[in-house]
Amino acid sequence: MFKQDENREPQTTVVDYIDDEAVDVDDDGVILAYDAALTLQYSVGIDPMPILDPLPWEPWRDSTANVDGAGDITAFDAGMILQYSAGIISEFSSEALKSAPVAAVTIEVEEWPVPVTQAYLRT
Repeated sequence: MFKQDENREPQTTVVDYIDDEAVDVDDDGVILAYDAALTLQYSVGIDPMPILDPLPWEPWRDSTANVDGAGDITAFDAGMILQYSAGIISEFSSEALKSAPVAAVTIEVEEWPVPVTQAYLRT
């Protein structure tokens, strides 16, 4: 069974406020999970828009996706855009992140009910 370490201090990241309009990565006028997906792909070196804006992105798109303003575009930026698109946060500020709900997760792993050699799928 996995449990969160209760003695571990939570980590806080401070970000500057960024205008909500400035996170529309694909420039379609709407901030969606798709903008987060483009940002995540870019953060791991995948070119999400090879025809429209090949790597490296134009400066305006780069600064649009870098919502935390810290260094390069990272998965953290994508996560913040996704939280915004889902309505979990309403702005890109340190206060918004502090007030975002946190989920406590406990995962229990049990043995498979039958040995793997006896398990099969019916089609």
